[in-house]
Amino acid sequence: MQADLRLLLVRHGETEWSREGRFYGRTNLPLTDVGLQDAQDLIAKITPFAPSIAHVSPALRAQQTVAPTLARLGIQKIDEPDLWEQDYGDWEGRHFNDVKAENEVLFKQWLKKEIPGPPGGEASTAVRDRAMRVVSKITDSYQKQTVLIVAHGSLLNAMLCGLVNAEHGPSWTFPFQTGKLTEVVFRNGRASLVGFNR
Repeated sequence: MQADLRLLLVRHGETEWSREGRFYGRTNLPLTDVGLQDAQDLIAKITPFAPSIAHVSPALRAQQTVAPTLARLGIQKIDEPDLWEQDYGDWEGRHFNDVKAENEVLFKQWLKKEIPGPPGGEASTAVRDRAMRVVSKITDSYQKQTVLIVAHGSLLNAMLCGLVNAEHGPSWTFPFQTGKLTEVVFRNGRASLVGFNR
């Protein structure tokens, strides 16, 4: 059965902070050499799906990740501010383990959704709302097409949770890896996860 719509979800390639295990949302870091190779490797993964358009986070790391594929396929790119990563507020740029060691109670409250988001940062529900606005825009605009989305781990986790009606929280239900491809198909208005972190 032909899919009504296919989404290709890609987390950007490796950056220095993703490699080091730091919180980072709005800090505009470039890709590492490994991340740039991730971007090149994605061409072969994405090309067989023949996407008709790409919706991309404005962040430099997302733009660098999608650039080689756009150059190869010659498809249109739409920059989507709603695809920015979560704002981690006071935790931005800090190692996960350091934040946990400094205030384990607060960190556990965040993981358990007992607080809306990181101190001074964006609520997890707001991240999911942004992600699903993009999904609604895409489902309203395209039929029988494949759409490439290049964004960030927390944002894509929120999006996928919304698509398949999974519980969404700070501890990732779907741990998107850098530079990997995830496939979601819509049939009869329902989304199904058919490939993850390829």
